[in-house]
Amino acid sequence: MQKNILLLISLLLFVSCSSDTANLQKQTNSEPSWLFNPQTTSKLAAVGCAQIHINGIHAQKKLAISRAIEQIALQKNAKVDVITYRKKTKNGASMTSRVIETSSVQESHTNIQTIVKDFYTNHDKEICTWVQER
Repeated sequence: MQKNILLLISLLLFVSCSSDTANLQKQTNSEPSWLFNPQTTSKLAAVGCAQIHINGIHAQKKLAISRAIEQIALQKNAKVDVITYRKKTKNGASMTSRVIETSSVQESHTNIQTIVKDFYTNHDKEICTWVQER
């Protein structure tokens, strides 16, 4: 009797652990909603993607960001030159890094300031970034 109870508990534990693993894999393999619908209610937004880059992951991310900013500029009917600023801050033992992309519109000499909202890497190692106008 005691063996049957132990076997039943072991079986229940195994089933519950395996279903949690399946749910976790389903969540991590799903694509973010912004990938196909980047627009927000108040500001312009776009997605830019880039395949594996010969100069590494930082160049790949930079290219994805540039493509997203170009899409925002197209929504405003503008041609852009992209300038990238990197800002690193250190608080105690932790360090944070932030990439700020600024695009200048050549026709009207105004700036499109953007912020990177999120990154996503798919199974082919293509990086997509969600960029929003500030």
